[in-house]
Amino acid sequence: MKLPKRWVVERELKRIQLQISQIPWFVWSPISRALHDRKKKRRITVRLGGQPRCQHVAVLLIFQPNKILDSLLHTMNHLTAQGYAVLLVANHPLSGDSFDRVAPHCWKIMQRPNYGYDYGGYRDAILHLLDDKTDIESLLVLNDSVWFPVSDNCTLLDQFKAADQDVFGFVLSEYRHRSDPVIHLQSYMFAVRRRALEHPAFEQYWRKLPISSNKHMVVRRCEKRMTQDLHKAGFSYGAVHKFADVTNAVAKLSDADLLTVARYQIEIGSSHLGKLRKLLADKDDNPEWRNDVRDYLDVNEIGKYIPSTHPIVLVDKLRSPLLKKDRSFKYQVQRRELLSSDLRKAISPALIEEIEHWDR
Repeated sequence: MKLPKRWVVERELKRIQLQISQIPWFVWSPISRALHDRKKKRRITVRLGGQPRCQHVAVLLIFQPNKILDSLLHTMNHLTAQGYAVLLVANHPLSGDSFDRVAPHCWKIMQRPNYGYDYGGYRDAILHLLDDKTDIESLLVLNDSVWFPVSDNCTLLDQFKAADQDVFGFVLSEYRHRSDPVIHLQSYMFAVRRRALEHPAFEQYWRKLPISSNKHMVVRRCEKRMTQDLHKAGFSYGAVHKFADVTNAVAKLSDADLLTVARYQIEIGSSHLGKLRKLLADKDDNPEWRNDVRDYLDVNEIGKYIPSTHPIVLVDKLRSPLLKKDRSFKYQVQRRELLSSDLRKAISPALIEEIEHWDR
């Protein structure tokens, strides 16, 4: 009898350990959520800002306890110019100066504890709108983990408003490299249309959402489950980008750009780059190296997570108006590549200085 490989055994042991660790969370989460809801009047404040209410509302969640970034004002000004009333959700107290700085750009400002992280804030804001019976044509939900819009001529929100699906996002994660993919809309930006907002199943989903302060479980049970849970409740979903767009973008790369992207993937690293290194080392003796490298990048690297791809793919080919603020190594390399190329000309003057100093 052939024994399984060590990494397979370790993976299964970790999976079992994770499942066991979830048991207390499943027991405690409904209780924790109920306690939070009972204390809302004491723990959450909602105040009016200086902007009027519109039929399009944007829930913008932030965690900026030290200072309000200029990029936040840039985002709010863009949302307002595009016809959105901004409900700013701060997962922390706002000082007097911080409140005065954001208030002119908002319709409402909600201050709450960082309970449930992003999805806790999303939930409180959405239930506030539903309980208040706010008349909304479409609801945009986003957070400050991205710079948006990166360019001043951004038309992304036009696509969101024109979408026919009940729930619409920027990227649909399909994880096609896995045998059991969990398809979901990436949670830093998604929108909900009126039909879903007015449906009892939508409200029920958010009221029963298993919120807690276990960040790992919020990701697993909220972010990665929301799309499928809402779909099972009868709502359609769609996205600006699917991984097929990456396939098409990689296929159109010139030889020089393909080499640049491949070397970038090697620099930011993964556990499966030996084959890519060999493909580049042997390319002069392999007339099919372009197709082999493209296929490898498409399936094994870029096809895993679109926002971390090289700016040639993300900004030039996909025209993404979003950049992640993540300070992990791969995003530092991404920002370095962007700022050292001609693509930096596409960055809004309102953001360039903040992006330049982000990793210092």
